[in-house]
Amino acid sequence: MENQSNTQYIITVNGKKITVNHEKLIAADILTLAAQAGAFPHKPEEYILASDDPKHEFKSDEWVDFHEYKDFHAERSAPTPIAGVLQG
Repeated sequence: MENQSNTQYIITVNGKKITVNHEKLIAADILTLAAQAGAFPHKPEEYILASDDPKHEFKSDEWVDFHEYKDFHAERSAPTPIAGVLQG
């Protein structure tokens, strides 16, 4: 790790600022950091990470380069629980 820089990157997820010490992370790790920062109320694995500028939706194991992407939104991807199921 001797070549790791001390550069910090500031990204936002759902309006919450998050400081990271890496120039790239996988989307699942970004969602975990966002959940810890309070960017959304549920488990990070229930969300999809996306960017509007440039527009892109990330797979959970996809690398995200903070030189290209800085502002994100997380959308819930898990199905909404249903109170009851009608029998026909």
